[in-house]
Amino acid sequence: MKRVKNYLLGSAVIVVAALVLSLVADIRRAVADEFKDVRIINTESVPANVRDVDTPRRTPVQIKVNTFINFGEIVGEADIYTVPMGRRLVIEHAALESETVNAGNGIRATLSSRFAGESFIHPLDIRAQTANGLGGPLFVANHPLLAFVDPRQVLTVTAEVNEPKDGGLGFYNALTGTLSGYLEEVSP
Repeated sequence: MKRVKNYLLGSAVIVVAALVLSLVADIRRAVADEFKDVRIINTESVPANVRDVDTPRRTPVQIKVNTFINFGEIVGEADIYTVPMGRRLVIEHAALESETVNAGNGIRATLSSRFAGESFIHPLDIRAQTANGLGGPLFVANHPLLAFVDPRQVLTVTAEVNEPKDGGLGFYNALTGTLSGYLEEVSP
């Protein structure tokens, strides 16, 4: 019985000693880890590749606008862009002009889009400028614009003049220019 008692006592001492040594070793390791030198390998010339996962990816986009009106008519409409699947179009700026309308005439234009299941019309702020070198009036829209178009939807531009332009058969380019913005990823 004495032998078992001594055996248990000796085992307990060994276990306690092992625990104390392991705690001391862990504390030393934690202190040593705290004061390690840091080696920076990402510099300004070689930056780290990072991505903000909370912000959708954006791809810049510029859309060319050419809206034609048939001779003898006052309205022209053009589907100018279809948004790809999985992306949303955000238009931020309009830069458009019209220099082919008759003197004394005026022009209006709108963008039509679908966003969140609703149809939206965005009037463009087209203003008369001084006469161009061709003798006709010049109209310009150059302004910020915020418009959204859902995936697989079409962006349409409509141009309307006050008086039809005569010229026989055919058409003329009533409104030209660029819409600028970006495509952003959307989840299905």
